[in-house]
Amino acid sequence: MKFSSLVLPVVVSLTAPLAFSAPTASRPFAKTRVVAQAHDPSGTAAAMHGAAPQPAGPAKLAEVTLAPGLKDKAVESFFRGLAEAIKTRDGKPLLPRLADTYTIEGLPPEWEIKESFVKAIGMIPGPDEMAVMAIKRDGDTKVVKAELRYAARVATKTFTFDAQDKLLGTDFISMKRAPAPAPPAPKSDAKK
Repeated sequence: MKFSSLVLPVVVSLTAPLAFSAPTASRPFAKTRVVAQAHDPSGTAAAMHGAAPQPAGPAKLAEVTLAPGLKDKAVESFFRGLAEAIKTRDGKPLLPRLADTYTIEGLPPEWEIKESFVKAIGMIPGPDEMAVMAIKRDGDTKVVKAELRYAARVATKTFTFDAQDKLLGTDFISMKRAPAPAPPAPKSDAKK
């Protein structure tokens, strides 16, 4: 078997996604098109390994307020920590504040809960303000209603804490499966 050497010039731009394809004539499987693409143009390592870009954190730290008449240092401390975690895109400092029975709605059972929490904190858009509107005790649990105020909308979320003020669950972080992509449309017969 005889191999011919072919030198292909490759131009790499660090400001655009990396994409290249070898000409079909130089490959043994001419019907197969090989394409490599990195979706993160933010750096050389990301371009080489295809790491997904992490959204930028909010420009400012969310203000944490409690409605008039509400006082709960543990809840206020949690929300201040949550605001800091969202701004820095680092949920690891909040891990000790999660209860052993913490759950994320919709998370597949085979996924690691704490790792998923840290990843979620890195993707959440940061609100301008977190306003605790109500704190209700239900036995050993504490149910907190908070308004997350963004520039264009207000989202009311529920946070549930155990007797040790550790987070049991929230609808602020949930997992929703994206629908499967539609199958490709059949090719129409253009020869008529």
